[in-house]
Amino acid sequence: KSPALSIMYVDDDLHSLDVITTILTNKYPAMQIYSADNIETGLELFKKYRQNIIITDISFPYMDGIQFATEIKQLNAMTQVIIISGHAKNEYQSCLSRIGIIHYIQKPIKFEQILIAIDDSISFQETLSTQCDKYSDIL
Repeated sequence: KSPALSIMYVDDDLHSLDVITTILTNKYPAMQIYSADNIETGLELFKKYRQNIIITDISFPYMDGIQFATEIKQLNAMTQVIIISGHAKNEYQSCLSRIGIIHYIQKPIKFEQILIAIDDSISFQETLSTQCDKYSDIL
């Protein structure tokens, strides 16, 4: 049996961080939910726990969410990253496509959009896990 999936939410808006982390914990009780209020902590947590799904704001001091997502994808290309931003997607489209990000949610956040993106990411991770299990049986 594959290990449980995990999610990390990264946002420097502490109110959003608290609310969304609480909702995620209640919605996905079987999943490990992590949170970080800055990118540096997010990277440390990712290097230690290798979450399957990352949800991150795009605007941070020092490093933006796209740089953060790029680092995550370099560490594990199969990690699903969901970007949240107050800017239109077309401002970042080529960059997002280049690093393999398909989920982009524009503020104001409609929580259903996050849940759809997470459920899609969970399906991807479960398919990936099934494929890996199938190939490990062959090898």
